[in-house]
Amino acid sequence: MAHNYWVAKPELIKSRIDKMRSITEEVMNYEELPNLSFSEGNRKTDSLVPSISLRPILDCGNCSCCSKSCYDFRNDFRFDDSYYSRAKNYVVWTKNPKLYFEEISLYCRRKVAFRFNIGGDIVNELYLKGIIKVAKENRHCKFLVFTKMFDLCNEYFSKHRKPSNLQIIYSGWVGQDMPNPHNFPTSHPIFPDGSTSASDGARLCTGNCSECLVSNKGCWTLKKGEQVTFIAH
Repeated sequence: MAHNYWVAKPELIKSRIDKMRSITEEVMNYEELPNLSFSEGNRKTDSLVPSISLRPILDCGNCSCCSKSCYDFRNDFRFDDSYYSRAKNYVVWTKNPKLYFEEISLYCRRKVAFRFNIGGDIVNELYLKGIIKVAKENRHCKFLVFTKMFDLCNEYFSKHRKPSNLQIIYSGWVGQDMPNPHNFPTSHPIFPDGSTSASDGARLCTGNCSECLVSNKGCWTLKKGEQVTFIAH
């Protein structure tokens, strides 16, 4: 059940955040904007579901409950490449958000699916609008984003419609309040002790986004009010 799950010690989190900030400052001082860094897939998303990410924890506005056990920060940030790829994306987003989303939209023209933010989250309303714009410009492509920015999404979608090819899934956590007036689908980790914020009847994640995409199931097809669970990792 544990599935490589562990809680990072405070000193490890601090050292990695300090390194992330230092590398971000370094990239900020580049004479030219760096190219965006896309992930062509990993063991979970596979090659059919590329993604783009920002910096975990630093670019997550509602992560106090999960920062100590962020799988992205614990696992991927063993490698310098991760620090630089996330810093580059953050710098482009910060200095030229219009260009950031234009490049993502161009990248998605020949993709069938795309996932936002393996690391990081929906930073603010401008970022959310950018995601929506990319989805509208690429109706042929399915988009997936998990988020803990509940208040931001709740307020925005009280006034605007969500594109049908954009799947927004609220990320639950044991003990975390998750207001969900629009009844978006939700995801919930199952911890080593068996605890979870999911209710009965939730689907279990297969662990491979591409397999679910091809078979038209899993997170891609969750409807309002439906839930998916996954083994905490």
